[in-house]
Amino acid sequence: MNNWIESDWALRISSVIISVVLWLIVTHSFPFQQNEESTLRIDGVPVEIRYDKDNYVLQGVNQQQVQLTLSGGKKDLQSIPSYQVYVDLHNVKSGQYQQVPIQVNGLPKDIQVKVFPAHLRVFLDKKVQKGVPVRVQIAGKLPTGYEIDQTTVTPSHVLLKGTESQVKNIHEAVAVIDVKDAQFPFEKWVKLRMPNKDVTFSPESVKVTMTVRKPSKTLPLTVNVDKNPPVGYQLERIEWEPKEITLSGEQADLHSITHYPPLLLDLSRVRSNQTISMEVPTIHNKIEVQPKEIKVKVFIKEE
Repeated sequence: MNNWIESDWALRISSVIISVVLWLIVTHSFPFQQNEESTLRIDGVPVEIRYDKDNYVLQGVNQQQVQLTLSGGKKDLQSIPSYQVYVDLHNVKSGQYQQVPIQVNGLPKDIQVKVFPAHLRVFLDKKVQKGVPVRVQIAGKLPTGYEIDQTTVTPSHVLLKGTESQVKNIHEAVAVIDVKDAQFPFEKWVKLRMPNKDVTFSPESVKVTMTVRKPSKTLPLTVNVDKNPPVGYQLERIEWEPKEITLSGEQADLHSITHYPPLLLDLSRVRSNQTISMEVPTIHNKIEVQPKEIKVKVFIKEE
């Protein structure tokens, strides 16, 4: 018996048995060892927000990290596999949601989990697009006496892209034109003004063509005889062209002029039919008159 114990084979078998027992103890796999209940708290766990990114935008979430408290066997908690913490928004429409449950997937069924907080508040906004007209906004001042004549925008409508909450109060696109020191007529590409950084227009620029003119009004022109022909002659008739004049200037000044004073004809030295050139006087220093001269035909006969 002593010879067997002291033999090499006995020592080898004993070493193997002792090694196996120690391994089972270290790995908690010893058949008689208890799997004690325990808890494990994990802070700062990120929450994945799952939603349809092609058609929606996540506008807000109250927090994106939570605390997990895991309960289970001590040896189970020491070998936790990878897991996912998430909220699933694939089945909800756009809007604000106060109680979206947080889900945990991938943990063994023997491990119980508590999530704090258990719900999130989220704001999901649907992507939309709509056509809106383009309006030209004038910046700066035109030269004195001028006003915008015609403005053409190409294209006249553009596509507005954003989310429902962002575009619901946007009804136009604005192209700002600075007319100070501009040369008219002009044609230029203008980038549209963006209402906010999350809204876009397609196209982003439009072609603006603009012409200017001076405000004007047309008034009848009359010619009266101021001085008659010499003794022995009399005026048969007078004719003049044009019979209207055009006034150009600022609208406020034009509005104050309701009629143009008649031109006064001096015939004191006229003894025969002739055509007389008459200057059309300016009655306001800010008003331009066209034409500046008219032709008057006088017909004279002897008495």
